[in-house]
Amino acid sequence: MDKLQLEVSLEERASRLKLFTRFFWMIVLVWPMYIWMIFISIVLFLHWFVILFTGRFMPALWRPTGKFFVYMTRLNAWLYLLTDRRPYLFKDGDSGPTQK
Repeated sequence: MDKLQLEVSLEERASRLKLFTRFFWMIVLVWPMYIWMIFISIVLFLHWFVILFTGRFMPALWRPTGKFFVYMTRLNAWLYLLTDRRPYLFKDGDSGPTQK
């Protein structure tokens, strides 16, 4: 069973330039996130039927959903000024402390 763990710590220093560019970077991230949300909605719909008929989670459908929610958690932490580390869209593990 995978664990869900979230740790938020205060960063003393904040970059003013990153704060200013945050709004523009969010505009760039909005459209790929909408496309990804549509894909994950379809996956969740299919996964619901798999669980209904088999009574088990299917790892191939569970993994993309898990990755989506991990990324959305990173994105929301960045958006709500909990971190100054920008979440990159297509690179794993570079938006702060993630998997160990």
